Amino acid sequence: MLAAALALLLQVPGVQAPPRMPAQEPDDWNLGLLGATGNPLPDGKGIRVAGVFPDGPAAAGGLQRGDEIVALAGQPFPRRADPVYYLVDAIEAVTGLKSPVLPVTVMRGGKPETLKVPFPALGKHAATCPHKCERCERMVAQSLDWIVSQQQPDGSFASNLGGKNGHVAVTSLSGLALLAGGSTPSDGPHASALRRAVRYVIQTAGDEGTVPKGTGGANWSQVNWSLGYGGAFLGLVHRRAPDAEVKAKLAAVAQAIVRNQEASGGWAHGPGGPNALNYVELEIMSNWCLLALGLARQAGVEVPQAPIDRAVAYIEACSSGGGVGYSTRQGQKGMGDPGRTAGAAVAFEALYLERHPMHERMVKFAARGFGDLYKGHVSPVMHYLAGGMMAHAAGAKTWAAFQEPFRREFLAARRPDGSFSARPTAETQKLHSNNDRQVGFAWTTASYLAIQLLARGHVGW
Repeated sequence: MLAAALALLLQVPGVQAPPRMPAQEPDDWNLGLLGATGNPLPDGKGIRVAGVFPDGPAAAGGLQRGDEIVALAGQPFPRRADPVYYLVDAIEAVTGLKSPVLPVTVMRGGKPETLKVPFPALGKHAATCPHKCERCERMVAQSLDWIVSQQQPDGSFASNLGGKNGHVAVTSLSGLALLAGGSTPSDGPHASALRRAVRYVIQTAGDEGTVPKGTGGANWSQVNWSLGYGGAFLGLVHRRAPDAEVKAKLAAVAQAIVRNQEASGGWAHGPGGPNALNYVELEIMSNWCLLALGLARQAGVEVPQAPIDRAVAYIEACSSGGGVGYSTRQGQKGMGDPGRTAGAAVAFEALYLERHPMHERMVKFAARGFGDLYKGHVSPVMHYLAGGMMAHAAGAKTWAAFQEPFRREFLAARRPDGSFSARPTAETQKLHSNNDRQVGFAWTTASYLAIQLLARGHVGW
């Protein structure tokens, strides 16, 4: 999403972009705690190893780039199983043992060879997992520490692309993970890091700096991402730990969001007319702007009703049967997507619009599509976050329905150091560009971690 901002990788569906993936981060699957990356074999009966981390279990067990994993513990990959998920399940099982070693059979040079891959003993998951699960608590603690280790001296969490807007968005998500983990700017194990993140967002959200000039007079502003993410983060901080300075910034952000609203009621990447792909509004931007306005209202900021009414009408105009589409443009209106729909439902909740006729329809539509969140346009991670936020607010049954497909995604994305990697999709492979990967590991790690930590109940809207 934001990685695409200045490079124009943020596409309208059907429009392709030529930029290639950075050479150092090919678009491969992370293979969970194995400490390697790879891709399913064409026949689905194994995984070809694409890379091996120097200090992980794969390296310790002798796995090499180019090996084809064809069996685990002597059992071939089931015909209809997803190979990556099958591997993740095997790793989860073996790391619950006292002496975890997983026999991995590979084809190397045309011949089978069985390697013994050692893993750390992590203990068993609790029956209530991910709630009150000691193993998950240790995993989350490691990932929170990893997030903190990535903080820059100015308090930001860097985005590889997107300038100040990207930095604000990633910092807001990283701060959200720390907040969901139980810290506030004045209390908790990561209070200092959270306090510095809040300070950076207060100083930077909405300050886009010099907007790069595009050809043909196109609008290249991306400031609404900074305002939407920054405003939502500050609103959640204020809800947990009310603060006059945070409220003052929330008021300024809300004013800017209202000022930047398009005549249609939606929001563009930034104000100033059509961008280089000749479109203006996109619905997913409206979700974050509306969420920020709702949380600003909850903080006591005066937000006029007319812009909210126009925004709600815009979302309705993008929708059909409860599913929220990309925009109101021809061919995109009503093309319902579970991630966009979930994000709209969360925004409605922040505005106390749960009784709006659309809300229940949106929740039901998004819940039916939890298994398709990974197909979310441009940034599957962003769609997963919206789905998780909506599911948690909707109650235990919907949260459990979300966790069922998400859990394996979560475990596959997690690396041995506690960070989380982006996942490839049909779209990223077609476009030769994975925006989640390009933004960087802080973006993906903060998003996955925030979802997992919602169950602690420290964050709500």
